[in-house]
Amino acid sequence: MSKYWKINKKLGKLTTKVEEGTDGAVEYEHAFGTKWQLESDSVEGTLECFFIREPDEEGFNKDPELLIGLQDANGDVNVFTCQTKFLSKAGDTWPTNEFSYIAKRVGNINPEHPVKIKLFQAEDADGYSKIYPLIYQGGRKPLPLAIEKDKMPRAEVIEAGGRKIWDTSKVIETLEGAVKDFSSKHSKLFEAKKAERDPTEAEKLAEVDAKADMETELVPF
Repeated sequence: MSKYWKINKKLGKLTTKVEEGTDGAVEYEHAFGTKWQLESDSVEGTLECFFIREPDEEGFNKDPELLIGLQDANGDVNVFTCQTKFLSKAGDTWPTNEFSYIAKRVGNINPEHPVKIKLFQAEDADGYSKIYPLIYQGGRKPLPLAIEKDKMPRAEVIEAGGRKIWDTSKVIETLEGAVKDFSSKHSKLFEAKKAERDPTEAEKLAEVDAKADMETELVPF
């Protein structure tokens, strides 16, 4: 079984949709009626995936997301998700606070040890409330920066379409590069961990779809 947890900024918690009657489920109102969800301030387990999922052609995933799969002792998977970047009203593309926080610390994660992601809410220097997904690996303190402030490129002002905007491409490339390097470096370890459990329903469906696509390609027209 797998659950996909998203950050609910209004609640300051992680939430995942479930069926009515699920133990611990909380009722909430949705545009299409009453729905149910689980709420938590943290997820934990052993890493089995860590990657950026780009938007798909069907439009199910409209924004790029960071997915962190955490396998628990029962073989169930809790997937932490967060949007990686967004387009501001001014037309600038910026990394999200949550993605930036994790990407700057991914280099200090030991993939062989359990990981706990716990939300922490605080005001920044400008008085805005922000949520930080702190990463713990056994200690009382969260993992420190792997990319120090002086190693991060700065956003630059450029002209585009007759107006000035912030060019954050180098910032985003650095953050995404840190995640992709970590994922590539430990891919075999992640695959081995994933092989220890039974396939999830989503993985079974994906395998069926892949077989159907393959059979379709082999049919002569």
